[in-house]
Amino acid sequence: MDAVVVPLVVIQVVAISLVVLDLLLLTFVVVYRITEGALNARRVPQLAAARKSMLTAIAGVHPLLGEETPQLKGSASMRLSMLAAAQLLNTIKGEAQVELVRHLLMAEYDTRAIELLGSRKGLDRGVACELLGALGHSAYAGELTRLVEDSDPDVRNTAVRALGRLRNPSAIDCLLSSLEHSDGAPPALVGAALLRIGPVGAPALRRGLRSDNANTRALCAKVLGLLDDFMASSDLVALLLEDQSRLPLVEAARALGRIGGQSARASDALHNDTYRRRSANRSHRCAVCDCR
Repeated sequence: MDAVVVPLVVIQVVAISLVVLDLLLLTFVVVYRITEGALNARRVPQLAAARKSMLTAIAGVHPLLGEETPQLKGSASMRLSMLAAAQLLNTIKGEAQVELVRHLLMAEYDTRAIELLGSRKGLDRGVACELLGALGHSAYAGELTRLVEDSDPDVRNTAVRALGRLRNPSAIDCLLSSLEHSDGAPPALVGAALLRIGPVGAPALRRGLRSDNANTRALCAKVLGLLDDFMASSDLVALLLEDQSRLPLVEAARALGRIGGQSARASDALHNDTYRRRSANRSHRCAVCDCR
């Protein structure tokens, strides 16, 4: 077979094209970094101004002049103010956080956030979810559950995180139902929210082990194991014996291993039952061969 001779001109054209492509990619990265830095630099003073407006608004009067603070105008100003409030609540702890929450409630920030949940703008809905989650009152769970199936994926994810922070077990069924949709929140995000809700949500998670959705059963088993819920041992064993899907079986076995104690005997029972199943299958195959 004769060797293929590539003209030098073709090699030069390919080399030049690759160099040009590399330069274009490098230019794109540089422009993207510069643009991102400019946007972040512009956002910092906006947030600082919004934080100042928020603090003076909840105080009711200007701290130096004693004059009444003008009302915030426009959804953009309110959105920035709520975002600043949520960021402050996420950075302070203890009595300072409690005091800030009290002032925000007095200034009816929660009422305004609930109103923004119905906004046409996804950014408004997302910021409202963030603030309600940072305020931490479980009574807001009913309002936030509607946003778990929002058309905007960022809003859905923010609502899931906020429900986890509220620690209201009434939101668990809504969180689990989101796993049944292809465009629902990521299972890892839902699992983190369920863990934040904590042991108070264990009964709802045990019910979730009987769901028709394999992903829901698997996640419930995983979270119950991480919560070390001993009461779920019998339900996890039943899942191991009856489930036909691989993922729930794996997570149930891991959960029983984490829980320990009497669940170890449950694993022995599962092993014996599995041995009986295999023996029965071998006997059935042998019987079929004899008939042939």
